[in-house]
Amino acid sequence: MIVLPTEKRFDWKHAPVMLFSIAIINILVFFLYQSADQSKYINALESYEHNNLLRTE
Repeated sequence: MIVLPTEKRFDWKHAPVMLFSIAIINILVFFLYQSADQSKYINALESYEHNNLLRTE
């Protein structure tokens, strides 16, 4: 979790570039990592249905 300093305003002469770049990288990784989740979910459901796992449970 990133906590942004709120006590004072950012000094734009010496901007916190690393903080902003880490935040942007984290956001990109979060959305890019989850971009293929829908197809994985569908494959898991098809496998579950094909192997009759509902009856087994």
